[in-house]
Amino acid sequence: MSGAVRAGLLICAVIAIAESQYDNCFDVESTIKRILDPNDTTVCICAYNGATVVKGMDLTFTQTSVQTLIDSFDALNGTKFGRIRIKNSSLNELPEDIFEIVEPQELILDTCELKHLRVSPMGNSAQYLKKLIVRNNTIHRVERGFFAGMKNLYRLDLSNNDISLIDADSFQDLRELRELFINRNFISDIEDFTFSKLKHLRQLVMLDNTLKSIKKNTFAGLDNVEMLVLNSNQLNEIDWTAFSNMKKLSELNLGKNKISKVELKGLPQLQKLYVPDNQVKAMKNVMLRDLPSLSLLALDKNGIKSLGAIAFQGLSKSIGLATLSLASNNISQISHRTFTVLRNLKTLALQENEIQNLTVDEISFLAPLKKLKNLFLSNNKLTTIRINELPNSLVQLSLDHNLINRIEPKAFDGLSLKRLYINKNKIQFLYHGAFDGMTPDNLEAIDVSSNPWQCVCRNAAEWLPRWLEEAEEADVSEGPLGCLAIPGCGKKEGEQKLKPGEQETPEWITVSATILAAISLILLLAIVILYFKDIAPPKLIRAHRADSDLHKLIENDNLSNFADSCIMVTPMLKKPNSTSNGEKKKVRFEEN
Repeated sequence: MSGAVRAGLLICAVIAIAESQYDNCFDVESTIKRILDPNDTTVCICAYNGATVVKGMDLTFTQTSVQTLIDSFDALNGTKFGRIRIKNSSLNELPEDIFEIVEPQELILDTCELKHLRVSPMGNSAQYLKKLIVRNNTIHRVERGFFAGMKNLYRLDLSNNDISLIDADSFQDLRELRELFINRNFISDIEDFTFSKLKHLRQLVMLDNTLKSIKKNTFAGLDNVEMLVLNSNQLNEIDWTAFSNMKKLSELNLGKNKISKVELKGLPQLQKLYVPDNQVKAMKNVMLRDLPSLSLLALDKNGIKSLGAIAFQGLSKSIGLATLSLASNNISQISHRTFTVLRNLKTLALQENEIQNLTVDEISFLAPLKKLKNLFLSNNKLTTIRINELPNSLVQLSLDHNLINRIEPKAFDGLSLKRLYINKNKIQFLYHGAFDGMTPDNLEAIDVSSNPWQCVCRNAAEWLPRWLEEAEEADVSEGPLGCLAIPGCGKKEGEQKLKPGEQETPEWITVSATILAAISLILLLAIVILYFKDIAPPKLIRAHRADSDLHKLIENDNLSNFADSCIMVTPMLKKPNSTSNGEKKKVRFEEN
């Protein structure tokens, strides 16, 4: 057979194969349904990815088996897919090269009862895979062979498995990997240089494992990592030099561990440092230095009791530090020089501590914070808010759940607050003008509820109820307002709030209407009196008994005359005797 003939046959074969592939979801679903056994529980759905990063058709299998997958891919004659999802299935272990013929760019194996990741399921198509997600399975170990040929993989997610061991060379072939997630597993140790070949890795997230220590070479090679998340582990031993080569690290999360000491320095790009819910106990155990880009520092829930004058001295170069959170500690003492080096701080969270006073040695510890906008002091033991204790720059102030019983006159003077929370305290009254810096129109939220307010509602000087009524749209009170909620409290007699669009009624109209109403009432009363007088029954006059009355004769009188006499007696009429001469007989009335 000549070369030309062979070439022609090859071209025809390629065309035939191409024509047998499917380019629409209707044909894909129909083909798979035809090959399914009547008892097969597989559900197959095909969809288009549209404008997503992964191009091509999206094929999802639910409640399927390994054999059904093999038969389906064979029946589709090499049709290529952008994404293949397999979920809620029983696969146990994937055969080698099972996905080679369909060349997916993204593969998701979610809740498939997978126990092992040994050999590559991609074959020669591994080079096309960009995202691999193997979540919610029972995988115990990660072996290098599973990732063979995945040189273009940029996202790998192995979360929610039972992984306790990662081979030191497991990720050697993943040279282009950018994101690695191994959350909620049982990894207690990481061998040195495990990540050394991941030169392009940007995110490493290993939260909720059982890691106990970090050694010097644990993160060797991760020079380009920008985000490292290790919260919710059991870390108590850390060689802090393990982070020294991570010059591009911008976010480090070490929350919810057993860390008692923090030593970080020389990380020029670090912006966010989270170390909450640990065992630091004292600020002398926090040594931070040369972190020029730091913008957020969180040290909540560490049992810290005091903040001395040099607590943050090492952050003198961190001029961009805007947020500091020290919530849920046991802080009771703060030096008035503590925040001297943090002059650009905008948010300070000190809620749930033991703070009793904002002033120390007659100077407020907040005095250096001229740019502070958000101050959280909820759930402390404050009793008094004094004048000049609060920065004028404040926009939000949370003083709720304290023991405050006095807010001095002008304590809020100069503040343009938009959100104020003083609920759940012991405040009985506020001096007039306390809220002069806050206009109801600009206010976003205010809560003064659950205080033992004392009001003199008939006194027009009782200003707070009227002020709250004007700011009703911003009132977010959740508790009782007491007398502040009494309608009309603090208003002048007859004063009422006009609804939008209403105009105040002229006084002469009000007076005239009152007079007319009074006259109408008098006339109505007169009519009622006359009416009842007209229908009253006649008086009964009791007859006086006399001897002559017993024998009085009444001749030829009409009965009407008798009725008109108004002398009522109880008569006994005797039957008259019959007569023949036609004369009228005399009638005798006798009293019983």
